[in-house]
Amino acid sequence: MNVATKTFGCFDLNDADTCEAVSKTSVPILIIHGDKDIRAPLSMAYRIYNSCQSKKEIYVVLGAEHTECYRTDPEKYEKTVSEFIEKNLP
Repeated sequence: MNVATKTFGCFDLNDADTCEAVSKTSVPILIIHGDKDIRAPLSMAYRIYNSCQSKKEIYVVLGAEHTECYRTDPEKYEKTVSEFIEKNLP
């Protein structure tokens, strides 16, 4: 993955700081995270959420592991994303 970001995005993933990035944005942010994720603990999602200075929401998917949020509850996932987009359209 890092090879692709270096080649096409001209940056190194090792230099990326999500908390810093969201602290500087004015774009609305929806954070979706599974509460059973062991690759990226839920505390990371809250750190990002707390760093964000723009409009923000967090949707914690109960029972979802890493990359399994949609599959765990597709109806609520779609509803949450749709409502977030509708609320934040310019």
